[in-house]
Amino acid sequence: MRIKDVNNRLTKKSIKYYSGIGNNSLTWQKYSDNNSLTESYQNIPDVRMIINYIASQMSKVRYILKEGDRVIDNSPILDLLNEPNDTQSWYEFIKLFIVNYEVYGNAYINAFAPVGMQPSKLFILPAANTEILTNTVKDFRTVEIKEYLLNLGYQLKIQPEFVLHKKNTNLSGVVYGQSNLIAGEKPFNSITAGYEAKVTFYQKRGALGILTSKTSGSDAFTAPTKQEIKELQKEFEGYGLNRNQYQHMITAAPMEWQSMTQPLKDFEIMESTLADRRLIANLLGVPALIFTDESATFSNKKEVMKEVWASKFIPFCDDFFSDLTNFLKTWYKGRWELQPDYSTITELQADYDKEHEQYMEDIQNGVRTRNEVREILGLNTIPDEQANTLDYGQKENDTETNQGTEEEENKKN
Repeated sequence: MRIKDVNNRLTKKSIKYYSGIGNNSLTWQKYSDNNSLTESYQNIPDVRMIINYIASQMSKVRYILKEGDRVIDNSPILDLLNEPNDTQSWYEFIKLFIVNYEVYGNAYINAFAPVGMQPSKLFILPAANTEILTNTVKDFRTVEIKEYLLNLGYQLKIQPEFVLHKKNTNLSGVVYGQSNLIAGEKPFNSITAGYEAKVTFYQKRGALGILTSKTSGSDAFTAPTKQEIKELQKEFEGYGLNRNQYQHMITAAPMEWQSMTQPLKDFEIMESTLADRRLIANLLGVPALIFTDESATFSNKKEVMKEVWASKFIPFCDDFFSDLTNFLKTWYKGRWELQPDYSTITELQADYDKEHEQYMEDIQNGVRTRNEVREILGLNTIPDEQANTLDYGQKENDTETNQGTEEEENKKN
């Protein structure tokens, strides 16, 4: 199916056609958008910086493999995740996955599994080159994914059960996700124009000024001859900011400097770029305070980071590891599940320390048993009857008190 770009037709501009899949427009995606999204990430420093920051933060989250309440330390699942493929660690693997998701609104994991065997490797499919093939339907409620088609100078068809697809919300379809960057066309253009104007200003600014004959304070003024002007020009060729050039001009002639350049602040390039960067950061779901406000205190940014983890990073990671669990259960059966481990995240550590102190108080006060706290912390329970009683901590205190009393009685006797 080919769909006309109605907006271009109405504005009498060149008409573009976008490829669709089957006859169901609700599965349609404008593949031409992927090129502009790629360029935005690769060519606009602000976009790349913010997306890489998001990916770096979330890729720090490790995983815990549990079966019921028991933590599993040795499993083929862990072997697969620890080394997804021959060229990537888990950190590099998941970072690339998140960059694809933030740039294109779609991210794909391909499980490479020999026929009838468990996966031996995991790969990230480049979202810009991955197409989803569906059945031909008129009712979007009956859409079925038939294959994933990878276009990299060659075509590779992959069955749906070997692909984990995570997508962002898309009002234009039900199969593909949509990037949040699509709404950033205007700030992208503004930032690009700002950088171009700044470069042009520096590279093609022409003469910075002119040396003119000084007239003020001179009763008698004699204009320099052409020969004297040539000699002055030759003398001043050595002055400038390049290597082996003088940076200060000295002359005994009655002359003064007249600036010809316009101050950079008059362009307000940096101020405009800063405002657009704020908009892009907010568009990607992270507060601009992290990237733009130099006056913010460390404590303010720390609190903001905790909010970002609570509102964006933790929900994404919780959902991702749930999806990854269901995906891998195609080959690894059982009651196991993958859970995110946030205990090493610096921004959340203070909260974890506070929770840990509260758990210790709960044990001592008989609110929770020792094994209950261990389960909450994701640790294996211990085979100790006292560890399952609410007065575990109190018994320890009673024992110490009784021992002290007995020693005092023995001394008196």
